[in-house]
Amino acid sequence: ALLPDAVAMLQDAGIAYLTTDDPGPDAYGFYSPHYGLDDYYLHNELGKLVAQAAADRDFFGDVADDYSNFKLVFCDSPAVEAIHLRNVGFSDAFMAAYPDIPESSIEWLDCGGSLGDEVIAKFAPYVEANKATVTKWVVSSGGAASVAPNVTVFKENGIDAANCLIADCFSTEEPIQVMQENKDTWKNSCFGAFLASAPSGVGMGEIIIDLVENGTPIPCFTGYAFIPCDATTCDEIQATYF
Repeated sequence: ALLPDAVAMLQDAGIAYLTTDDPGPDAYGFYSPHYGLDDYYLHNELGKLVAQAAADRDFFGDVADDYSNFKLVFCDSPAVEAIHLRNVGFSDAFMAAYPDIPESSIEWLDCGGSLGDEVIAKFAPYVEANKATVTKWVVSSGGAASVAPNVTVFKENGIDAANCLIADCFSTEEPIQVMQENKDTWKNSCFGAFLASAPSGVGMGEIIIDLVENGTPIPCFTGYAFIPCDATTCDEIQATYF
């Protein structure tokens, strides 16, 4: 809320600026150059990654023609724009790969602010209610705190890791720890769009250095790069960033 006023003060003082968020249009209708998340893009790429993993593993090989033993579940936060956009991006990519999935096999859960206990409160009863008939699960989240509770709920209900694909934003070490602690099972089921520690500061630094050294103009918007985290990359990511 304070950012537009700060930008106006900088403009009045003739000071160049680059923000880590989009403050919206200024008094003249111009947007500040900013560096940040393109939430839809990041998880649309994640959706493509998970869809390809499903194809490579023949994940749907034993799914019924009517998808009656399959669920695509979104641990969503409709009131949080960033989280919702991530899930929409994932949905668009995954459904483009598997357009025959019927609405009856898709569930959008409102997990409030997507904290771990909020995810469990909505996800656990859903899994318990459907585990007798559902053998294949794909779960998408966007709040960065869902992998651990998702895995916990699946474990408690005796769901085989090989029958699950779980995707979320990885902005902490927790999901990677879950993968490493379950290296022969759930490590292969988890996928993330990884956000490096302090990415805004690093990214903005690179943009400014490029301006000074090469004269490259600062673009209106620069989005974080998509860094895929899966069983093949999580150990390297953990060692590099944590």
